[in-house]
Amino acid sequence: MAETVELKKKPPISYPEKITLLTVDQKKMVVDFVALKDSKVINMIDSLMCEDTIKELTFPLHDKFATEATLRKAFEWMERNAGIELKPEDMESKIKLDAKQIDFFAQLDIDAHIGLILAANYLNTLPLLHYSLQALADKMSAMNVDALRSAFAIPAPSSEEERALRAKFAWALEEPSKQSK
Repeated sequence: MAETVELKKKPPISYPEKITLLTVDQKKMVVDFVALKDSKVINMIDSLMCEDTIKELTFPLHDKFATEATLRKAFEWMERNAGIELKPEDMESKIKLDAKQIDFFAQLDIDAHIGLILAANYLNTLPLLHYSLQALADKMSAMNVDALRSAFAIPAPSSEEERALRAKFAWALEEPSKQSK
């Protein structure tokens, strides 16, 4: 007869109010647990530690986008918006940003905004990821071609290349009234 082995479950960990993280640029950040509770960081801590060690350790983050400046912005947003939950159907639709969200994301240049998106993805913080992607999309939709090229360091095509592209994609340059006919 086979012996039954009982697996012991880890007791739930009670987290301190503040957790210390070590950024990729070797800066220590003390972060409120509230800002981290829905992120991948807590899952990493859960899998590595027990309750006693959480109080005395600094947890290193290894992603290249986990810099102090980027994480400060991410945690600032997470602390301000701790109650936001997204349902799966919310992830498929456009989110309307409120004034508080617009003000927060308006402070960011394109590079900082992309860094924030990558940090949100690394932290697995879906509300921040979704809201920051929507804010960047809104920001980009208000930019003209030259501004987009400049923001993303895309070189302008030569006159010859531009003529060829305009000929190939003439349908995309038609006025909306002509396209529907």
